[in-house]
Amino acid sequence: MITPTVSDTLAEEIAASTHHINESIKEVGVPLQIHPNAVRRLTEANARLTSSETVVESHLTNVVELIEDCLGQLGVATEEEVGEYDVEVIETGRAKTAREHVKAIKTIVHELQEMYDGECGAPKEKVYQRAGQEGMPPKRTKHEIQKLHDKGEIYSPDQDRLHLV
Repeated sequence: MITPTVSDTLAEEIAASTHHINESIKEVGVPLQIHPNAVRRLTEANARLTSSETVVESHLTNVVELIEDCLGQLGVATEEEVGEYDVEVIETGRAKTAREHVKAIKTIVHELQEMYDGECGAPKEKVYQRAGQEGMPPKRTKHEIQKLHDKGEIYSPDQDRLHLV
């Protein structure tokens, strides 16, 4: 049996992620608490699933997304900007701010696509730059772009460009 190891840095990230999730839950008033050891065990299990000797950030990301999906079914939005009970999470599966970010990214890509018409899409660097000007952190921008990729609403004709479908 593989026993994956967790680095000190990742252990700190696990604690920070758990704290963030628990703060979101506390603000809503849901009588629930996520324990760091549980998150650590889940990340180790995720690493075992991939036959990895070391737990990496992607394993933690998978676990956090799983926890957020479960909490979303309860109507708890745990995203960075939101720590509230949001009925829209139950109805649509996404918090209002997340939908606003997706809409903003689509608008930015569309505008840049038109501006750089002859170049097959919007330069990623410019998309991140404009999203930052609108107050969206790069990590959030990357996350939302990846979700749009996964849903097939956006694609990359090459590694430096984005194009709306």
